[in-house]
Amino acid sequence: MNQETGKPSAGKTQGKEDQSPSLQPGSLNPVETQTEEPNSSSGEKKCHYKHKTSWPVRIEAGCAVILIFITGFYTYYASQQAAAAIKAAKAAKDAARISDDTLKFNEQSVRLDQRPWIGIDKFNVVKNGDTLRFSAVIKNYGRTPALRVVDDHDMKVLPIPQGEFQTSPRFMFGTLVPGGQFDLTWERVSLEGALAHDIREGNKGVYVFGKVWYDDVWGSHHYFEFCQIMQKGGEGLNSCAHNHGTDDDQTK
Repeated sequence: MNQETGKPSAGKTQGKEDQSPSLQPGSLNPVETQTEEPNSSSGEKKCHYKHKTSWPVRIEAGCAVILIFITGFYTYYASQQAAAAIKAAKAAKDAARISDDTLKFNEQSVRLDQRPWIGIDKFNVVKNGDTLRFSAVIKNYGRTPALRVVDDHDMKVLPIPQGEFQTSPRFMFGTLVPGGQFDLTWERVSLEGALAHDIREGNKGVYVFGKVWYDDVWGSHHYFEFCQIMQKGGEGLNSCAHNHGTDDDQTK
C-alpha cells in the first residue's frame, strides 16, 4: 500500500513537473536589460539646461564688453579729432593773423613809400638896410599829391627864450602835386633903435614860424611845422627849440 501510495504521489509530482512549460534553447529571445541611472541622466539634463541657459548671458556680457571697447575707442578717436581740429583752427587763426599783419605791414610800407611829404625847400632872408624880409619855398617831396593843403605862418619879435607858438589853419592852398611847390612870405621887419640893439645883444629874437596841414590819397592826415630865429646882430637863422618837425606815422 505504502509503495502504491508512494508511487502515485511520485507520479503526480512528475505529472506536475511535466505540466510546467518546457524551455527549449531556441525558443527564448534575448531580453535587453535597461539600467536606469537617474542621478547621472538628470545631472546631464540639468547641466545641459544650465549650459543652454548660460549662453545668452555670456553673449550679452561679451557684447557689453565689445560695446564698451568700441565706445572707448570712438571717444578717444573723437577726442583726438577734436584736438586736431582745435590745433588746425589755431594754426589757421595764427596764419590769418600773420597774413593780416603782413598785409598791414605791406600796406603801411606802400603808404610810407608813396605818401606825400611836405617840407621846406628854401628859406630866404633878404636884408635891405635895416629892413628884413623872410620867405620860404614849400615843396611836396612825395610820390602822390598832397590834398587839402592849408597853412598858418607868422613872424614875431620876442624876448629869448620863448615858449611854443600856437598855430591854426588859416590859409588854404588846395592840392600840391608831387614835386609841386608854393611860396610863403612874411611881413618886413625893421631893425632900428632899441629893437636893433636888443637883437644884437641877444635879448630878443625874430621868430619866423609856420605849420602846414595836408591829407594823402588814403585819407590820412599829416603835418609839417617849422620855426626859425634870427638873433645876435641879425645874421643868419637858426632852428628854434620848439615848433619844428613832422608826423612820424600816418594818423587818422
